[in-house]
Amino acid sequence: MLLPLPLFPDRYVNTFIFLFKRGELVLCLCLDLAIGLSLAPPFPTRIGATRIWSSGFQIAAGLGPARHLLQRDQPARSASMMWGTKLLPVLLLQHVLLHLLLLPVTIPYAEGQKKRRNTLHEFKKSAKTTLTKEDPLLKIKSKKMNSADECANRCIRNKGLPFTCKAFVFDKTRKRCHWFPFNSMSSGVKKGFGHEFDLYENKDYIRNCIIGKGSSYKGTVSITKSGIKCQPWSSMIPHEHSFLPSSYRGKDLQENYCRNPRGEEGGPWCFTSNPEVRYEVCDIPQCSEVECMTCNGESYRGPMDHTESGKTCQRWDHQTPHRHKFLPERYPDKGFDDNYCRNPDGKPRPWCYTLDPDTPWEYCSIKMCDPLTRQCLGKS
Repeated sequence: MLLPLPLFPDRYVNTFIFLFKRGELVLCLCLDLAIGLSLAPPFPTRIGATRIWSSGFQIAAGLGPARHLLQRDQPARSASMMWGTKLLPVLLLQHVLLHLLLLPVTIPYAEGQKKRRNTLHEFKKSAKTTLTKEDPLLKIKSKKMNSADECANRCIRNKGLPFTCKAFVFDKTRKRCHWFPFNSMSSGVKKGFGHEFDLYENKDYIRNCIIGKGSSYKGTVSITKSGIKCQPWSSMIPHEHSFLPSSYRGKDLQENYCRNPRGEEGGPWCFTSNPEVRYEVCDIPQCSEVECMTCNGESYRGPMDHTESGKTCQRWDHQTPHRHKFLPERYPDKGFDDNYCRNPDGKPRPWCYTLDPDTPWEYCSIKMCDPLTRQCLGKS
């Protein structure tokens, strides 16, 4: 079995591990920190074209199958095999200990090198706004954070939070984040004003439309298309089912709200409270149809935030992954809210920058209000 090398480049010290397979000596590891190589896994490994000199014979590491590694006489091979057999337990233990000692250092380093996922595009921003709770039972979690991006990452992952995060407020003056299990649409909550605050609400919980199949929809519609009230997901009356909230974590099977936990065609649905109708889809429109556009869509201010190919739009107030000139503060009348599709430069229809580093921008698929009028065609 040959495994690729390295696993963790440029971060380990030198050691030797010899393994045996079918009576043949296989060089698993012989590395030197000075030349920037790394520790190999404890399995027979191919090590590039490095040549190592040892005991008067040459080992051509990684140049072919194990039977071709030793290129001198049989006595030297037998002696080396005997020596390797005696040292194998000690060297194997050394290998394991090195991994245990070095992994706490190398793994955080490797993770730190990865580009963190930008999750702020999943939130609707309300500048100079905060939320205050009127219900004392509602919980809040606060912590010092450097940016709204860090707050968003923690909210999406629910890291260190005793509840499902639905919104947060970033205090720009104190560099502090306040996470909430509620949003501006929740009962027992009211909006407040403050120059130092910015409110960010998870779009999945507040939008009244769906993207694609609606698998991310977490709104509060609880009536089917024909007007039947939905059955609570935690209830087995009148219909027994296997869609329990505990079995579909992250799908927000709360109350009796319409959901699409398996991403099926037709969009969000629910079991109904009518014993004669087991389940039915809900009447939730596509975001591309919530607000139509006229002419080339320069006046469009709808909530579409995905391109026609399904790519997520980049926020207008961000410069990654694509730098651009359309800053909200520079063009306050262009509707550069969050990452919604807009047409600030007179293109044929609304568009947006994408989160795909290889695709700078794409058009968005938005419904036309009416056929092109004379005004749109530039005719008098």
